[in-house]
Amino acid sequence: MQADARLQVLIEADVGQGRCGVADADACLRLLDAISGCDRLAFAGLQAYQGGVQHERSHAARRDGAARAAERAAVFVLAIEHAGQACPIVTGGGTGSAEFDLHSGVYTEVQPGSYVFMDADYGSNDWSGALRFEHSLFIAAGVMSRARPGRVVVDAGLKSVAVDSGLPRVFGREGLVYLQANDEHGIVSVDAGTAAPELADMLMLVPGHCDPTLNLYDELIGFRDGVVEAVWPVAARGMSR
Repeated sequence: MQADARLQVLIEADVGQGRCGVADADACLRLLDAISGCDRLAFAGLQAYQGGVQHERSHAARRDGAARAAERAAVFVLAIEHAGQACPIVTGGGTGSAEFDLHSGVYTEVQPGSYVFMDADYGSNDWSGALRFEHSLFIAAGVMSRARPGRVVVDAGLKSVAVDSGLPRVFGREGLVYLQANDEHGIVSVDAGTAAPELADMLMLVPGHCDPTLNLYDELIGFRDGVVEAVWPVAARGMSR
């Protein structure tokens, strides 16, 4: 009040995620009326994110899921406009569906984020369409034990990598599979006929889920051709409530 501030707010619409947001156009219009009745609030648009579509493995399933989400978002937008209110922002989509969201004609902005890093879970999607992303986030894991044939132990476990979307994958080393994560250690199997890594060898791990993995670190080390070119602080590290 003292600063005479006015907040721009978005109405969240449930376009298929089943998590948050108003369920239908009538509920959306009731919330729009409530916003209009608040002197310090101004309606800015619609938040229409469908996270579940992003991890559909097949290209066709993501295309169809994105189309359903866009159709639902369009129903909300139409209801808002019929009520005499402009809807300047319609934000939605994500890494897995961006190529479809861009051509939907519904969104004014899309929300891809994980494409910057591409974790192992996203890497399991079929990327046979227009967009192809590459892995850029790795955990450097040192080999600390070769005590048992057919496996090595690395110094990256549950305190180093989030496993909610699956275990990390060993990048660029055929025949090595990350099998198990303990607190400080990870167990990597070595296929028959594959040379086991030596002690102190560095394995590059692609995390299963980039978001909560990144939150475990204070810094990102940017490197190219084996040379460190930048060190970036993770400013939001540990800031979740």
